[in-house]
Amino acid sequence: MLRELVSLRTETAFERLKDWVLTAIREAEYANSIDLPYGKSLLASRRGMAPETLSRNLARLETSGVLMEERKLRITNFEKFRQLAGIDPGQS
Repeated sequence: MLRELVSLRTETAFERLKDWVLTAIREAEYANSIDLPYGKSLLASRRGMAPETLSRNLARLETSGVLMEERKLRITNFEKFRQLAGIDPGQS
C-alpha cells in the first residue's frame, strides 16, 4: 500500500498505467491477452486517475502495442511494448 501511495505522488498517470499493464502481463506469463478482473472505471480509480484520463492514456498505449477492448487487454506488438516498458528481450 505504501508503494502505491508513493507511486501516486512520483509517477504520472501514464507511468502508473504502463506499470500496471506490465505487471498484469508478467502475471499472465507474457500471454498475448488477458481479461481485466474489473471494469475500466474501477481500474482508473485504483490507478489514481479519472476515467477520462484512463481513456487518454489507453489511447497513448495503443501506439506502443497495447489494445484495450471492453474488458480484454491485448498486446498487439510485443516489440513496441518491450521498448516502452524497458523489458529485456531475453525475459520472455
